[in-house]
Amino acid sequence: PSLINDAAQLHRVRTGNKDIRFILEADADLPRRVWGDALRIKQILNNMLSNAFKYTEEGFVLMAVSRKIGEAEKDLTLVFKIADSGQGMKNEDVEKLFDDYSRFNTGANRATEGTGLGMSIAQKLALIMGGTIEVASEYGKGSVFTVSLPQENRGGGVIGETCARELKNFKFSAGPGKRTYPVQEYMPYGSVLVVDDLETNRYVAAGLLSPYGLALDTAGSGEEALEKVRSGKSYDVIFMDHLMPGKDGIATVAEIRDLGYTGTIIALTANAIAGQAEQFLQNGFDGFIAKPIDIMQLDAALRQWVKDKHPGAALKTAQSGGAVPGAAPVPPPASAVIPGLDTEPELPGTGGAEAFYRSALASFYRDTQIRLPLLAGGLEETDGDRSLLAACLPLFACRLAELAEAIRAVLNGGGAKPESLDQY
Repeated sequence: PSLINDAAQLHRVRTGNKDIRFILEADADLPRRVWGDALRIKQILNNMLSNAFKYTEEGFVLMAVSRKIGEAEKDLTLVFKIADSGQGMKNEDVEKLFDDYSRFNTGANRATEGTGLGMSIAQKLALIMGGTIEVASEYGKGSVFTVSLPQENRGGGVIGETCARELKNFKFSAGPGKRTYPVQEYMPYGSVLVVDDLETNRYVAAGLLSPYGLALDTAGSGEEALEKVRSGKSYDVIFMDHLMPGKDGIATVAEIRDLGYTGTIIALTANAIAGQAEQFLQNGFDGFIAKPIDIMQLDAALRQWVKDKHPGAALKTAQSGGAVPGAAPVPPPASAVIPGLDTEPELPGTGGAEAFYRSALASFYRDTQIRLPLLAGGLEETDGDRSLLAACLPLFACRLAELAEAIRAVLNGGGAKPESLDQY
């Protein structure tokens, strides 16, 4: 189930401003554990889902997972069906789909970015694992790709109805201390600007972006971001904090767009709720990512807005060996254990290095010293400063975050005073 969840979560933010519904289905009788190459399976699914979203303007993209039992008890085949309501393909395009550098419907897709290598790589990986990829497509109506991969059943039972339902609703959790990580690709050709009034959040974003090798710029306010754009700077992606004191993210983006800037701008928001995507799209953003930053969503955004914008450079980097799958950050050493902070399972969320985490903590301390007098002033003066609460979370000061949320609930008249609050 973790593999299915990882593949799906990576693409939940790829709809952009398209009217696409992403559907995930997983049979309840899927095995809970198999023996196989999870990294390569994710790579196959990533390539196929990327194409599905890329060539679908409206309708749906579906990923359905089932299994077939083999003759021996331990033998089974995982079956992944990737279907979409997109452009579909002509017969002649289907025949050359798995050729290197093949792209279909070239007349209609001149503006569509990508190297054309994805399907060729997917097929080669499937064949190496003893599997197959079958294609059924109707021009103008969509395509269905069926990936069958032999695996070895290692026991542990089946995922069951509850887990299948959690996957379908994108609510699956691997459990406490079990975080999932994307296959991070090196993108030295890309450039990113991170705008956030909290130094802590800028530290955290820098740590999460560091494995990609991007040219990184930061700004501590909306006005500072505007000055960078006015000076002629351009970025593949601007990650813009939604709520900032003074000029907030929406006001800043409005002025940036008035300057004629057409580059990609993604909102970073601690108040992500269902249906909020439309609000951001109507105000000049190209999408949003929830805070604390989810590394799966961040990776999907970078693939879409950086890698896909530079197909030539991405291919050259891959050919030179630069696009090596990144390993999950290593667990923190014992010296990183700090009373009151849940660092042991979560330190990788800020980049994985103890020295970096401690620098982020120091910046959080400085930020807090500035904002504590504002918090003492009451809710009316601090409503636009709620990002301080969000800063607790990537640093894994979970108890502090719980107390801050409880205080906010009391101030809003929606909660009771926590029993343990007095001692703080």
